[in-house]
Amino acid sequence: MGHLRQRYLWGSAVDQILTEENVDNGADETVQWTLTDHLNTVRDIAKYNSGSDMTTVVNHLIYDAFGRVTSESNPAVDSLFLFTARPFDSDTQLQNNLNRWYDARVGRWLSEDPIGFAGGDGNLYRYIQNSPSGAVDPDGLRGTVAPPLPVRPGPSPVRPGVPPRPALPRPRPIAPGMPEINWPPSYPPVSSEEIPPSYTPLPPGWEEGPGPSLVPAPGTQEWEAYAKRCWEIYKRRMECRILHDDFYKPLQDLGGNYRNERECAKVARKCSAIYWEVQGRKAYLDKGCDYVLPGSIKKGSEKQEANHRIELENKQQALKNCWNHYRQLGCGEPPEPTPYRELLGRDPFAPLRLPWKWW
Repeated sequence: MGHLRQRYLWGSAVDQILTEENVDNGADETVQWTLTDHLNTVRDIAKYNSGSDMTTVVNHLIYDAFGRVTSESNPAVDSLFLFTARPFDSDTQLQNNLNRWYDARVGRWLSEDPIGFAGGDGNLYRYIQNSPSGAVDPDGLRGTVAPPLPVRPGPSPVRPGVPPRPALPRPRPIAPGMPEINWPPSYPPVSSEEIPPSYTPLPPGWEEGPGPSLVPAPGTQEWEAYAKRCWEIYKRRMECRILHDDFYKPLQDLGGNYRNERECAKVARKCSAIYWEVQGRKAYLDKGCDYVLPGSIKKGSEKQEANHRIELENKQQALKNCWNHYRQLGCGEPPEPTPYRELLGRDPFAPLRLPWKWW
């Protein structure tokens, strides 16, 4: 029969590791204290020396943003629980988050989210929307906002009259009766003017946060206005993502090399692909997508918009050249463009139920 080798003391919060004790074979018990940060990540390991009656830090750990240990002051002193206090397998270098394994070396999950897009992220492998310093995901299903970093003693940086940031609500689960979309890639429906009960606005710095200096207290009129602004930004970003990733990007290869075609039907099909790519690029610019998508904002919205306008002009010229090639082959005047659904066999906007007038 087995015997107890290790014992752990936990706090009342989720994954709040406090102490671990080595009780192997009833030998001298060794207690080490795990000192953690706001994510419950173990930053220091301390031990008590009964001879000197002193407690000292015996190992200091440094991590990168996504939880990979980059250095230790004493690797001989280790702990089972490291980044966000989840069990770490030193053999595989993987972290167990109950429903999924996490690889801190690449900052990604090894498998898709078991609850799919109900987890609130359009990327099923991304770790808490690439915000590892502000949230945790203890069960591998849905990230939750972590408590803020503790304030060090000293002069308060808060200006007089500015209230402290209130506690953020925990994400709510998908409400019963919400439609489930199985079309890949899938996005929450955004055609409704009302905020669905499954949506929880996220704080500034997250993907759909509008970025005010303070998050209003939940339940107030300011909170409702903030949530509505978040929802509007979320809708625009979902529409822009589909325009870019699922609407006109797949057409780029389909419309290429039209000059090599000699059959009228094949040339018309390629010209139709260029036509719909032009329509998608126009809609992308009309909606100001470079000013709401995080990637474009990071690179510079005005610069990205200028680049996309140049690309649109090039595609418009390519469309003219394609139909001229069609005429030169003796195919006659250009026909009506082939419907998008016939070109790719799908409707990229179906999950969002968007009323596109030009569509």
